[in-house]
Amino acid sequence: MPENERKPGLSIRTAEKEDVPLILEFVKGIAEFENLSHLVTATEESLMESMFGKKPNAEVFFAELDGVAAGFTVFFHNFSTFVYISTPMQK
Repeated sequence: MPENERKPGLSIRTAEKEDVPLILEFVKGIAEFENLSHLVTATEESLMESMFGKKPNAEVFFAELDGVAAGFTVFFHNFSTFVYISTPMQK
């Protein structure tokens, strides 16, 4: 984003298709911080499909400070009407 178009202060925005490289950059950054880079399997193509394909199952929001992405959150859709976890005491 050109500097003259940056919004001052903190803002939250929904990720768009054009943000896929940035999403991957953030994913790799947090993996590196957690010493888990070797576990990252995401690619730009897999993120594009998961977030913007025919059946999106994940979404991303960016926190921007003065128009520059400073953080992100990713969440995925999951729904269950009932979850049963069997434990030895329940048998």
